[in-house]
Amino acid sequence: MSDVGAASVYDVNSAFAGTIERVEVRAFGCLLEDVLGLVDETEVTKYHRYTWQKLINDCTISEVKYCPSFSDILAELNIA
Repeated sequence: MSDVGAASVYDVNSAFAGTIERVEVRAFGCLLEDVLGLVDETEVTKYHRYTWQKLINDCTISEVKYCPSFSDILAELNIA
């Protein structure tokens, strides 16, 4: 497993809060990728694998400022 997050406590009202959260979202995406890599393809439907892969791609986009927030991720997971 990997953990490439900032591992920090921050004021959610600070000017940097959004950036810090998106760095953590990127780390979350890396963790999801590691976990999905451990799951045998026969143990998950194509729809769910596609959904998780899309979430991984969204979270690990090269420009962190375009990563979703954790609120966005929760909303997406509640839909899926």
